[in-house]
Amino acid sequence: MERVALTQLRVLIPVYNDWQTVELVLRDLNDVAQRSGERFDVTLVNDGSSEIRRWDATLAESLTQVDSLEVASLYVNRGLHFAVAVGLAHIAARRPCEAVLLMDGDGEDRPADVPGLLRAFREDPTRLVVAHRRRRQEGWVFKLGYLIFKRLFWLFTGRHFSFGIFGVCSWAQLQGLVRMPELLSSYPGTLLRARVPLTRVPTDRGARLMGKTHFGFVGHLQHGLGAIAVDLDRVLLRLLVFLGAAAAVLIALMITIVIVKVTGQLDLPGWASLALGLAAIGLTQIVILALLLLFISMRTKNQTQLVPALVWQEQIASVESLWTRRGG
Repeated sequence: MERVALTQLRVLIPVYNDWQTVELVLRDLNDVAQRSGERFDVTLVNDGSSEIRRWDATLAESLTQVDSLEVASLYVNRGLHFAVAVGLAHIAARRPCEAVLLMDGDGEDRPADVPGLLRAFREDPTRLVVAHRRRRQEGWVFKLGYLIFKRLFWLFTGRHFSFGIFGVCSWAQLQGLVRMPELLSSYPGTLLRARVPLTRVPTDRGARLMGKTHFGFVGHLQHGLGAIAVDLDRVLLRLLVFLGAAAAVLIALMITIVIVKVTGQLDLPGWASLALGLAAIGLTQIVILALLLLFISMRTKNQTQLVPALVWQEQIASVESLWTRRGG
């Protein structure tokens, strides 16, 4: 493989209709970059937006630290993590860089936290940097739901979930990630599954700069299930272990019932037959469920999976360069 010259930092932001908001984010990011002397390129992934994109005419002049800005438009909306995967694959194939800074375009991933993420990355480029959430701006209902999701995620996968897409990935790490089919379902879930060495930088989640989020309950549920589905084989194995333990308990209970009945320790007509019948029904259901899980596991292993590095071009309708300040 021919060695390519790496340019500077590239920022990847997925966008769905939030064009005014992402413009504010870019301005804030530019202000932060001015103070640190950082320069960067930007790739916006238009995730099948239904609203027409409108830019401030002075945007290019005001973003003094942005050497180039492009918009890669997907044919249809397939969700945040699908857009992230396609955008990363596009960068891995066509936009060599030192590292990719990945963030949302609504302001909740605060540009003020970027210097800390970059500092952690450059202290140890072999580790992928993620923003570990300390405090969130959402209401108590969301916070409660997120807490329940994290507990369920740990129960199903045995892993701790505490970050989103906000973070920094090196060029070398990017080449591996875009070859993982799971990336199309969940960026953070893929990092956990791949056991990528992580540096977690504590950050507070910011408030949305304007408008309302496009994600409702169903959207957040879809993201959560996508993260769990990335580790489906692990989830199925843990469920089978749980079912095996439950079956062992029921078998032990049935043996105990028979012993108590034979020894006459409980003189209650018909209790043994009823208890054995209920235990047998429960055991039968466990066996059937275990067999279904085994069939699901075998079927998913035999299915052909899409690899972002191979299919990204089929998902992008166009790549529009708004400006570039370097030659070539």
